Amino acid sequence: MKKSFLIGIISCSFISVGCQGATEPSAQVQQLESRVVALEKKVAERASAPASSATPTSATATPGASATPGTTETSSSPTDSSSPDQSLWKTLHYDGLPSPDKLKELVSLGALPKANIKDQKAFEGELTRGQYVALLVEMNNILHEAGDQIRLARDGDGQAFDDVPSSHPYYKYIQGMVDSGYVIGFNEKTFQPDKVLTREEMVAIAAKRDYTFDGFDSRYYWEHTTPFTDKNDIAPKYRDAVSKDYGESSSSNLKESFGELKLFHPKKAVRAYEALLSTEGVGGHSVYNYNELVKKAMGQE
Repeated sequence: MKKSFLIGIISCSFISVGCQGATEPSAQVQQLESRVVALEKKVAERASAPASSATPTSATATPGASATPGTTETSSSPTDSSSPDQSLWKTLHYDGLPSPDKLKELVSLGALPKANIKDQKAFEGELTRGQYVALLVEMNNILHEAGDQIRLARDGDGQAFDDVPSSHPYYKYIQGMVDSGYVIGFNEKTFQPDKVLTREEMVAIAAKRDYTFDGFDSRYYWEHTTPFTDKNDIAPKYRDAVSKDYGESSSSNLKESFGELKLFHPKKAVRAYEALLSTEGVGGHSVYNYNELVKKAMGQE
């Protein structure tokens, strides 16, 4: 059938040549023969091509899967907060972990990859101080309206800590928190962004974002709202933050991550999923907004 079609094209073309007169007929015939050869080649290619190659690829990308323009993904660098990856929640496993339903909701919001937590091993593994700040800031900015978001730092915004230059992958988050008025350093001059995060450090960083310490009665909180039998193991510089946080029963980062405790184990390394649980109430965001964002992320709208 395809061959008959080509013969028809040739016949019609020769008739057309005859109607035009005898001006350079050989040149026109050669042109027609070349066209026929090209058409035969295309027909043969289509006939031999696999069926799948004819199926057009959808131009619609999977939500959250596209890279943010102008950024380069690496194994150690966080992505921009403007394009959260909301597909990881479908691939992680939550069995055996605390609050599995809540973890799935929080993962769906897309902040984990910004802290370079992209698989099960990292999800259940330890994380650094820099990763935690990235996670905290990302979740804050996802859950809050523009007026309550933390602006990410840019090159030239200054350097609060000697060990967090603008070239560090988590500079924009750490410096951004400092520029927003949150004192989160390991000490006055360093942050130690690559140090593994401990429980007392996590609570101290989160508490600086969540609470005001104006008029805080540190002695009362330490004596009456900090029940841990090992509380004297908490470093003095973190005690106010830990006792304040634990006393905030409705929004305690410590309780969200570790539950009600008798032993706090303040020097114990934090797991990534525990750190994620601490971000559920970051900044006292609207519960309604949280629920709507989760529904959208999970495609339940």
